Amino acid sequence: VQNRPEIMRQRLAVHIANLEWKLADNALLPQLDAYASIASNGLNDNLGQSWELMFGAEYVSVNAGVILEMPWQRTRERNNVAAARLQVARERELLNQLGHQVSHELANVVRDIEAILNEYDVVERRVDAADGWARAAQAAFDSPSREADFSRTFDRLLQAVQSRLNAGNRYIDVIRTYNNALVVLEEKQGTLLE
Repeated sequence: VQNRPEIMRQRLAVHIANLEWKLADNALLPQLDAYASIASNGLNDNLGQSWELMFGAEYVSVNAGVILEMPWQRTRERNNVAAARLQVARERELLNQLGHQVSHELANVVRDIEAILNEYDVVERRVDAADGWARAAQAAFDSPSREADFSRTFDRLLQAVQSRLNAGNRYIDVIRTYNNALVVLEEKQGTLLE
């Protein structure tokens, strides 16, 4: 069941919602930044001397510091966290609902397969009975008694053969239906392509 595309897609949506919740939660934390810079100044009347002053160590300025940002109200950030938390709950509930739906679909398919297997047993008995009737009708046709009417014996043989053909066709239909139900079961389980 875990391999079904819609289950995998919903699990991914839950994971993404959790990441967005963490991201929104991190926005509530204070932000601390450190910075440093070194600059060299080369101011002079001509370009050559400016280059010499710039690469010399006489006019170098150094800046370093720390910036701490902590908003006071943080209303927007708190609202974002609340919205992200609700989104996670929504995605999880959708995943649960999808799991229940898949369980019901699987139960329906299994119930259908059980019904097909019961029908298979009935059809198999019907084929055996039709075979017996066809053998008896063939034997009666092959060795007719004196009182037997040829047309009546022939009609019984044709009815027995027709009954056997109908039972055989129904047998094939039940097997086809069973195989199709197995494919549906594999599809509902998410194992069709394994």
